[in-house]
Amino acid sequence: TSGSRYPTRFISLTRSLIRARTWQTPGIPIYVINLYQVIGVVIDFTIPSVVDKYIRGSTARRIAESTLEVLVDGWIPPRAIVELIP
Repeated sequence: TSGSRYPTRFISLTRSLIRARTWQTPGIPIYVINLYQVIGVVIDFTIPSVVDKYIRGSTARRIAESTLEVLVDGWIPPRAIVELIP
């Protein structure tokens, strides 16, 4: 599911298994992704300079940082999926 009320071209991911469990839909596994296999641009908000470059608002910064958010602007090919966590 999307964390936004607005349509977006980005695929939102997290580096936090705890956060992924919080958002997990029952019966749907968590996909572990090798970000080096992603086709497109990876925007990793766990890197402070990336947060500074892309996010201006304090609320958005706080959410991105606390959720360990990573955005993909592109495609996640099947070979990038390295594990499924039930």
